[in-house]
Amino acid sequence: MTRTAVTGHYIDKDFVLRSVLLECKVLDKSHTGRHLAEELQDIIQDWSVADRVLLVVSDNGANIKNAITMLQWKHFGCYAHTLNLAVQKALGSTALVSLLNKVKAIVAHFKRSNVAWNK
Repeated sequence: MTRTAVTGHYIDKDFVLRSVLLECKVLDKSHTGRHLAEELQDIIQDWSVADRVLLVVSDNGANIKNAITMLQWKHFGCYAHTLNLAVQKALGSTALVSLLNKVKAIVAHFKRSNVAWNK
């Protein structure tokens, strides 16, 4: 069971950034691009904001990107999600894992040895 939420962000007449939760629910259907596009279309129709969608920010999943393309909206990948993917990939590299293991061994040595710690 996957819950999904759709939020809207806009600047009001006083130039204050506002955010609203448009929908939060469990998606029963498979999360294909087509099904997600249908859900998004229903939400914007319910709120009568179809002509106000300027840009969609989402994770980089192929399914949501396909849905956004089907709806002919502009897409911007979530910066935090993109950064997290890059960091996770870097942390999994063999060179970094090897370096982290060496650093952990050095720290462990000093924690176990009072002589080394004092020096």
